[in-house]
Amino acid sequence: MNIFPSARAPVSVPESASTVIEALPGQVALLDANGTVTAVNEGWRRFARANGYQGEDYGVGASYLAGCGGDREDPSPFAREAMRAIGDVLSGAAHCASFDYPCHTPERKQWFRMFVSPWPGAKGRGALVMHFDVTEECVRREVLLCGLRLEGAVKKRIAGVIHDVKSPLNAIAGMSELMRRDLAGPTTEKQREYLSQMLNACEHACTLIDSEAGRLFDEPSEPPPPLLDVAAVLSGLAERLDPEAATAGLRIETVLAPKLPKLAIPATALSRIVDNLVINAIRHAGSGARVVISAEALAGRGGGGELAITVADDGVGVTEDELRELGLYRHRGRQAGGSGAGLGLAVVRDLANLYGARFAAASAPGEGFSVTLTFGAEAVVPPDEETPNEENPDEEAALADDAD
Repeated sequence: MNIFPSARAPVSVPESASTVIEALPGQVALLDANGTVTAVNEGWRRFARANGYQGEDYGVGASYLAGCGGDREDPSPFAREAMRAIGDVLSGAAHCASFDYPCHTPERKQWFRMFVSPWPGAKGRGALVMHFDVTEECVRREVLLCGLRLEGAVKKRIAGVIHDVKSPLNAIAGMSELMRRDLAGPTTEKQREYLSQMLNACEHACTLIDSEAGRLFDEPSEPPPPLLDVAAVLSGLAERLDPEAATAGLRIETVLAPKLPKLAIPATALSRIVDNLVINAIRHAGSGARVVISAEALAGRGGGGELAITVADDGVGVTEDELRELGLYRHRGRQAGGSGAGLGLAVVRDLANLYGARFAAASAPGEGFSVTLTFGAEAVVPPDEETPNEENPDEEAALADDAD
């Protein structure tokens, strides 16, 4: 679903691609339009030698997709992600794509990030494939997202911070409720509307804090939540964030395809993802921009259904170099203003990896910015496979009537 025209940053082609990729960090391979390796850098060759590769070509001339398992009936999940990422970039469906994957050895645990971006070749669109060691970052993410058990003074300090943050939120919520009911004096209809939005925002923040605190302190998890009504969640977020967008001179719209499948992920996870993306657009797109939250069902490459959720704006955009760096922890764009901590897109990408979604971003100066998360068949439940639950008593009653 193309909300805005496809953004492409201008690229100049050097005389020697090999010269360029030799200067790049990490392990780099250059692919042609068919996915065949045409060149690799020294980092690639060094990694291959360290892991027992015996040939002298280092894969040049071979199909990268076949090496990922494209010639096998059941490639690994990470091989499938690699093939999807390369396929999306080669076809033009995504301007860039990235995901993290484990590459453990008997001696140590390690993780790498695969990043794919387009590369103009003599015979059509090619791709630049880069692998970076992100073990240190992933270890930090394990602490943040997987809730390592904390003991002693650290645990007490974090518990105190959680209490100190929730106390003013609860106070704001309580006072908002009193004023909304005219118990602290008469209010106008517009004021009551704002008070309701403040109350909803406080409740949303407290829910997120409680959810992440439970993970952080390794508390017993609650029963799985009911399947998410994606359209309802996205519409609710758009309504909640609309006043903040209006204050910044932007407007939020939703474009939701009919009969969207449901998601088998926590509601707080989807809320955090979309909330961070919309807030990022509000802060950086520029006054007068339009922010569109969209969702559509896709046919999965393995036969199952997928769900794509996109947050796009038609604002100032970023350069191709900036696009590669966004999403790293504590990184903020060179044009970024305000007081952001540079964590929003990093949180989005971490949550995407946690729930098996593909992360793809596109931008160019003056042509807006968009992020698309594509949830695979593991998290997507088509409407015809849904089962009634306690959240849908009317549906259960209708089924019982039919049985009678």
